Amino acid sequence: MKSLKKQQGVSALGVLVTVGLFGFLLMCTMRVVPSFLEGRSVQQAIEHVLEDPEIPKASLREIRKKLEASFNMNQINAISPRDIKITRDGDLIKVDAVYESRVPLVANVDAVVMHDQLVWEFERRVQ
Repeated sequence: MKSLKKQQGVSALGVLVTVGLFGFLLMCTMRVVPSFLEGRSVQQAIEHVLEDPEIPKASLREIRKKLEASFNMNQINAISPRDIKITRDGDLIKVDAVYESRVPLVANVDAVVMHDQLVWEFERRVQ
């Protein structure tokens, strides 16, 4: 009987700490998720442009113009088409859209989201 009397529930302080941690994690998630979603939008916009059958014949300037039109249509502001590196090495065209975004969390603490899987290579075949 004595051991049951000593067993009590979670203290008020324990509940406050748990709720505080849960709230902080929820706030961080709510601030970081839009950056991930915008990164996914960038990826989809670039892939949509690169799927165009005219891209292998297009010049680098034309590819950049199509990217700009796609970014405008999808309201992508995280990265500018001018920030995307498009290079040609012989028949190989490389599109590099790696960037990072900073999300303010609390006061002067920011979260940095790296979007580093945004690199495509394709062969340019002019027929």
